[in-house]
Amino acid sequence: MKTWILVRAGDVSQRLRVLLVGRWLVVAGVSLLSLCVLLLASSRPFSSVYSSLHSTTSLAAMATDLNDQRTDLARDYFSQLTRRTLQELQARSPHDGNASFMLSASEPDNTPTPSTVPTFTIVIITVNRKRPRNTNRSLGYVLQSGAALDSLVKNDPMFLDSRLFVCNVDPHPANHEDAVLLKHYLPYVERYGGSVVPALSRLPVPGSEQLYRDVKLPNTFDRERSDYTFCLQAALAFPSQYYLVFQDDALPHPHFPAVLDLSLAKLTKAQQCLKDQSSSGQFLTGLFQSYPTCLSEHPPYMSHSLPSNPRLISPTPNSTFGYLKFHFPERWQGFALEQQRLLDLLSMGCVGGGVALIIEALVAWRRKAGWEPSRTVLCVGVVLTLVVVLLVGRQTVNELRRVSTSLYRLQSPPDCCIPAMLYPAPVMPQLVTWLADSPGHSKVDLRVSDFFKHHDLPSYSIEPNVVRHVGMVTSLSKADRKPVEEFVLFR
Repeated sequence: MKTWILVRAGDVSQRLRVLLVGRWLVVAGVSLLSLCVLLLASSRPFSSVYSSLHSTTSLAAMATDLNDQRTDLARDYFSQLTRRTLQELQARSPHDGNASFMLSASEPDNTPTPSTVPTFTIVIITVNRKRPRNTNRSLGYVLQSGAALDSLVKNDPMFLDSRLFVCNVDPHPANHEDAVLLKHYLPYVERYGGSVVPALSRLPVPGSEQLYRDVKLPNTFDRERSDYTFCLQAALAFPSQYYLVFQDDALPHPHFPAVLDLSLAKLTKAQQCLKDQSSSGQFLTGLFQSYPTCLSEHPPYMSHSLPSNPRLISPTPNSTFGYLKFHFPERWQGFALEQQRLLDLLSMGCVGGGVALIIEALVAWRRKAGWEPSRTVLCVGVVLTLVVVLLVGRQTVNELRRVSTSLYRLQSPPDCCIPAMLYPAPVMPQLVTWLADSPGHSKVDLRVSDFFKHHDLPSYSIEPNVVRHVGMVTSLSKADRKPVEEFVLFR
C-alpha cells in the first residue's frame, strides 16, 4: 500500500512539474513574442517606442524627402504623357476617362440619359501653398494626386467611365505652377480664371447674382468653404452617380478601388433591407444598435450605426446615404475613453488571452500531460497584450486590417476633416446650397457634417484610411506644419 501511495504521489508530482514548466514556457513565449512586436513597432509612427527614437527634426526631414521622391515620380508620369490642346480636353472620348468630359455646363440640353451617366466624377481641389523657407522646390501635392488619380481613371476597370478634373481655386491661378502644368494633361477649372468649360468661370453663388470669381473673403475659413462650394458646384456640371472630392494633398491607397467597391455594395444592400423591412419592424436589437433581420446572417459592417428610426429620412428621395469619408488624421485614431476605442482595446486583450491558452494547451498536448484552462495564463496573456497594444498604438494594430480588403470597416464618421469624400449625386445640389448659406467663420468640414445630421441621413467613414494625407504644409496658414508622424506613416 505504501509503495502504491509513493508511486502515485510521484506521478502526481511529475505531472504538476510538467504542467508548471509548460505554463512558464507559455509565459516566456508570450513575453518573447511581445518583445518581438515591440521591436517591430520601433519602425511604426504613433507608437511610444517610435516617438522616443526619432526627433521631430529628423522626422520632418524624412517626410520632406519622401514628398520630394513622390513629386519626382509624378513629374516623370506626366512627362511621358502627350500634352493636349484645349479642344482635345473639351472633346468627349469614350476610350479615355480623362477626356470624357461632358459639356453640359455650356450645353444644358445635352444631358445624358441615366443609362449613360458615368459612375464617378472626380474633382481635385487645389490652391497654392507657400513654400518652406529652406527649399526652392515646389511642394508638388497636386502633381502627386493628379498622377495617382489619372492613373486610376485610366487603368482601373471601376473608373474607366469616370471623369477627372482639377479645380484651381487660387486667387492668382497663374502663380500656382504645379496646377498650371496640369492644364496640358487634365481637364481644368479655375475659380478666378479660365476653364475647359467657359460657363464654369461665370458660376453664380447660389441664391445670389454675384459670381464666385467676384467674391473676396478675408477670413481663411470662409474662403476655404467658398472654394469647396465652388468646386462642388462645378462638378455638378458633369452628371454622374457619385462625386469623389479630393483635396490636392490626398493620395488613394492601393486598396482604394476594392474597398470603395465593397463599401458601396454593402451600403446598397443595407439600404435595400431598410426599405424592405421598415414597415414590418423586423429588426434585431443588439447591445448598442439594431439592424434588419435580413442582415443578421451577414452584417454588412464590423462597426456602424443605423438611423435611430429604421425609416430613411433624406433630403432627396433617391439618396441611400450621406457620404463616405476616406481619411481621418491618424494622430486622432489612437486609444481614448470612447465606447468604440475601449471595445477595441478589450477585444484585443481577449484575443491575446485566448492565444495564450491555446499555446498552453499545445504545450501540454506535446508533453502528453493533462490540461485545464489556467486563469494565470489567461490573465498574463490579456495583460501582456494590453501593454503591447498600448505601447504600439491603435494605429499600428489597425494596419493589420490591410491584410484583406474585407477587413476594412465602416463606422460612424467624425465631424472633422474632409481630404477625400464621396457624395451620392442626389445630395449634391442641396449640399451646395447649404454650404453657400453658411454663417461666417464656420469651417467647411463641420458644415458638411451638420448638413447630413440635420437631415438625419446616415454617413460613414472607412477605417483604416484608404486615402493618405501628404500635405505637411497646410493651405490654411502660411507655411504651417502639422504633426510630422502622419507623413512618414506610408513610404
